[in-house]
Amino acid sequence: MTDASVAGGRMSSVAPSLGDRIGRAAELALPITLFALMPVLPMLVLLADVLPRGVAIGGKGYAVALFVVTAAATLSTLLALVVRRGARAFVEAPLSLPLLAMIATALLAGIIGVSFRASLFEVLSEVGNFIAFIAIVWNAPDARTRRTLLTCYFVAGIAAALFGVALTLTRHPPEMFAYQHGRAAGTFLQPNEFGGYLLFFIPLGLAQAAAPPLLRRLGAAASIIGVVALALSVSRAAWLGLLIGLPVLVWRFGRTAKITFAVAAVAALVLGTTTFRDVAHDPSENPSRIAVWQGALRIAQRFALTGVGPLGFSKVYPALKQPDAAVDEVHAHDLPLNVLVENGVLGLAAFVWTIVAGIGEARRTNARIPPDDRERALLFYALVAAFVASALQAAIDVVTTFVFLLWWPMMALMFSLGRAPSPAGSPTARTAAAVLVCSLLVLGGCASKTASLPEPTPSPSVQAQPPYYIVANSQNGRPVELREIHNGQLEYLLNASRIEYATADSKGTLNDVALRFYKGRTLRLRVTAPSAEVRPNDRNVSLSGGVRAAGANGASMVAHSMEYDGNRHILVADGAVHAQDDRGNSIDGDRAEADLDLHRVRVWGPNGEQTMTFGK
Repeated sequence: MTDASVAGGRMSSVAPSLGDRIGRAAELALPITLFALMPVLPMLVLLADVLPRGVAIGGKGYAVALFVVTAAATLSTLLALVVRRGARAFVEAPLSLPLLAMIATALLAGIIGVSFRASLFEVLSEVGNFIAFIAIVWNAPDARTRRTLLTCYFVAGIAAALFGVALTLTRHPPEMFAYQHGRAAGTFLQPNEFGGYLLFFIPLGLAQAAAPPLLRRLGAAASIIGVVALALSVSRAAWLGLLIGLPVLVWRFGRTAKITFAVAAVAALVLGTTTFRDVAHDPSENPSRIAVWQGALRIAQRFALTGVGPLGFSKVYPALKQPDAAVDEVHAHDLPLNVLVENGVLGLAAFVWTIVAGIGEARRTNARIPPDDRERALLFYALVAAFVASALQAAIDVVTTFVFLLWWPMMALMFSLGRAPSPAGSPTARTAAAVLVCSLLVLGGCASKTASLPEPTPSPSVQAQPPYYIVANSQNGRPVELREIHNGQLEYLLNASRIEYATADSKGTLNDVALRFYKGRTLRLRVTAPSAEVRPNDRNVSLSGGVRAAGANGASMVAHSMEYDGNRHILVADGAVHAQDDRGNSIDGDRAEADLDLHRVRVWGPNGEQTMTFGK
């Protein structure tokens, strides 16, 4: 092998036969599928036994279709690798042992953990990712193959980013817009997943400055559209990650690029920490990460060796969370901590082994790239920048399965930059048959295990309980009292003359209600109503029967019914709404939304939307 052949990314060889071309296409089936469908692959979690999942654009039918496509591509690539390259494809690839250790520890944790059904989804995702990793490592050293994968990646990413931007600007669909608080998520389940995807999309787009014309144009479009989409995702961890990671790439573009980036970074930091600090975020939820980390550490102490199993966090967290923490959390908001909780010490050791081995392989890859090959050099530094940015985001918030879905193929793409194209060998029939039979047995075993698993059923403790009622009445003039504590602070105090709780419909009914909201120790709003309803694990309060709200600033609002939205921290009034300030100014309508200080009230009625600002 000559240096010229390595630097050019090609090898002189005889024209491939039809069988070789078919085999090569089969090897690339999964990598191409992965790069082309990556923006919609998170939808597969709809098939997993885990909640909450976020909001998916497509339903379960789309997820099933995606599964069929990816499963067919995975089987095609696996068979092609076995037949064309034999066992050496899996043994000689970089990082094969650490990645297999991660899969093995995840499988062990799933078998021993709280739900093998939930864990099986992530284990199978990692197996598919490993097969894609192997195929990319062996095929992407060829420049044409690498450019084909990048073309698929950019075309799909540009479409996904434009789709996400369009949904946000048009506020469609309304339920998704409301659930995401106006943040862009597109085809992804959460805005933070969308932001994590863009952390690779933007640097890789910028790195195409030295690529052929088509990739240059796609890269420029990707970087511009990606920045807009990332801004609309309002993923603050992703913003910070990109600002810290991108200099690794920008510093390869010269003085003008450095100055431009420095100015833009300073402006982004100033705006991000001042004007846009709490855009689409509830400021009171900023400390919530600490409460989640504390709860995750309690889980890790109790399931130290093998963890609760992949995707088992959400099943155990409600029982071991901090008293004032939210009930629904699907992960630990920190990747190493999440690996420790779900896969235990063994899984964390495999994870650290993978990172250390990956850094070592990346250094060797960089040393092998010829200095005059600007296309590969820029792509390498773009991937380094993306991993730095993604690692920072993963230290604060990201879903584990999606991290591996993104990281493993990108690691393979990085390592392929320092390797020479390797033609497929001719493995013996005995070797190919042995590996093929083992692979089919493993896949068949997983399928039979899945088929034999019972359908998810409610918790036995809940199922076994007959319907019953709990009734509490005021005594000696002292009302029944409920307190809602959020992030260690009193959010509201609910007094009633009587509370009835029925397990049949899982709700509590209150009579003669006085609902008080506090900011620190200061009373900010008092709401009274003849009746109200509350539900367990829900901070919302529905009041009815003629409701009156009075603010500390002298403003008031009356309506047939009102609901406190605990996620948005607002009052929603419905029916014969009348709002008035302390000077007699008033506004009427059929429906209204107001903050908890009754400072700003938006009313909808026959005359359209009206907005008034009351009080000081």
